[in-house]
Amino acid sequence: MSFYEESVFPHLNNWVTSKFKPYREDLISNSYGEVLEIGFGSGFNLPFYGEQVSKIHALEPSVGMIENMKFQDKRVHVINAGAEQIPLKENSIDTVVSFLVLCTVQDLDKSLSEIKRVLKPGGKLLFFEHVSPRQGLKRSIFNGLNPIWKPLACGCNLNRDTIDKIKEIFTIEKLEKLNSSVPIFYGSATTCR
Repeated sequence: MSFYEESVFPHLNNWVTSKFKPYREDLISNSYGEVLEIGFGSGFNLPFYGEQVSKIHALEPSVGMIENMKFQDKRVHVINAGAEQIPLKENSIDTVVSFLVLCTVQDLDKSLSEIKRVLKPGGKLLFFEHVSPRQGLKRSIFNGLNPIWKPLACGCNLNRDTIDKIKEIFTIEKLEKLNSSVPIFYGSATTCR
């Protein structure tokens, strides 16, 4: 990985995502039991995990992000891996948290299948994700910008239909849209169908 990916982007990522602190807090307050956070980063969400969380599996593929982790929470178990192959047992996780991460995974379908595999029956996926605009000029602009944006944002795809993919595999329990220039949705889904 490059100097930018390992040393610069982690700080930029924390700065950008800090704008969504109230949503992080609200979303993560719904986590419980044994948690898997996809794209743990440098541990930015850690303060929002309450006592109802017994263990946090911090899945992070970036060595740079892992090196920037600064916390002393003994519940955290760091796993240097991507979401396409989660090294956890089937039906072992109560809650999966994904905060602006599914846009960056290399294989979204495989990642969602892996999330479903590790979740216990009735387990929850808590997500906060941006998506491509549905149609028209804005969608065309996002498609055109994606080849430039993706390397600058370390793999983030502007033009993914992430929520539609989540709906294919999970049952949506709650779904809200932020009023922003980029379509952002957050909510929860369950493995029950």
